[in-house]
Amino acid sequence: MTRKTQRMIRKVFPYISVLLIAGLILLGVLLFTKNNDDTDSTSEADTSSVDVIEVTETTTEEETGPTISAVDALHVDALVDRYYEAKINDNAEELNNIVDTDREYNVADLADETQFISKYDNFKTYSLPGPTDNYFIVYVTYDIYFNGINTGAPSLNHFVITKDSDGYYYIYDRELSGEFQAYLEETERSEVVMALKQQVETDLEEACEENEDLKYLIAMLNEQPVETTAAPETQEATEAEAETESSGE
Repeated sequence: MTRKTQRMIRKVFPYISVLLIAGLILLGVLLFTKNNDDTDSTSEADTSSVDVIEVTETTTEEETGPTISAVDALHVDALVDRYYEAKINDNAEELNNIVDTDREYNVADLADETQFISKYDNFKTYSLPGPTDNYFIVYVTYDIYFNGINTGAPSLNHFVITKDSDGYYYIYDRELSGEFQAYLEETERSEVVMALKQQVETDLEEACEENEDLKYLIAMLNEQPVETTAAPETQEATEAEAETESSGE
């Protein structure tokens, strides 16, 4: 695996690495603040092998604390479904229709983001009320499946979703007021959200123990020592390439 490829994969990492959860909360396609360095890294996914995403589960008040209405929850789930399906299919037009942002999506960037991803799966949404009736804070847990690795990487993302006076729901990706930002920061510190982050982190650790290839990839993306026997040929090739490049400088 070349250094260029490693750099491209690392753009994906803010999405998958709940081991670096602080980075995840600051990064993502839909961040709570005006902070979009933007997401995964990759170039054309084979959409013929991609599973259709279904987001069908929201939590109860006992699980998450305050919740939104059942009608709002259904619309939120459908919107999250459309978002990830558009992402994996490099559908820039759809994303530009459902995301209110000051930057337009384009096919080339989306292809870069999905190059190493075969599918997103196992979605659960956790929808919390925002500071006003027409805003919602939505956390999404899911698995990212990388090409050639049959174990998903448990992941976490979050969105601000709103609805307009006509009842149209969309993802809001613009700068927020100071009052709204303070509300979001308070939500981030809540027991419910902290427990969710911890659960995803634990699930990722277990997935890495289950699959040596995933463990190797996550360690590499974290720039940590690789404590696994997985992919030894890849590791040796990378080290050999590094030595070659170093001698040529």
